[in-house]
Amino acid sequence: MKYKLIVFLLILITALAIILAVIYLWPNQKEEMLYKIGDTGPAGGIIFYYKESRSDGWLYLEAAPTDAGASDWGLYGEDINTQDRVGSGKNNTSLIISALNKTGETEKAAQLCSSYTINGFNDWFLPGKNELNLMYIILKQNGLGDFADTYYWSSSQSTSFHAWFQYFGNGDMFGTGAKNRSRTVRPIRAF
Repeated sequence: MKYKLIVFLLILITALAIILAVIYLWPNQKEEMLYKIGDTGPAGGIIFYYKESRSDGWLYLEAAPTDAGASDWGLYGEDINTQDRVGSGKNNTSLIISALNKTGETEKAAQLCSSYTINGFNDWFLPGKNELNLMYIILKQNGLGDFADTYYWSSSQSTSFHAWFQYFGNGDMFGTGAKNRSRTVRPIRAF
């Protein structure tokens, strides 16, 4: 009888330990914040977003320290299935570049970002609409990032002829940007 009680207690303790390990060590729990918003990131840019749990291989968004130039968006009249949400810029850029490669267009906004290299980092992309807006709110409005009072492209399309862009003079966003108009691009990266 005493033996059965000891076995039962060992099984119970083991089960509780497993349950506690799952609750407290689950991989999507909030990770320790190694960088603060506004810190210099590993590539020399500025951290502007922390998502608390690592998913899709990233935890932070870092804006490049400088603009990558200016160009049109490309793909005027082509429908690209992009998204607006934070975390969509990398996939949007991949979709855009794939379509640009098919049409033979070069030196477009997404391509400028994906070919941007600084401090050995070459994993940059054109920010999605909501990522671009965070850059304005978190960085530009706080005097970080040396942003010009100009129009910046996002990787989010609004129609087959237009894409979202934002004026960094006052934060206004527009979905009426003709994709064949030149605007400034500021790459970002996720890590």
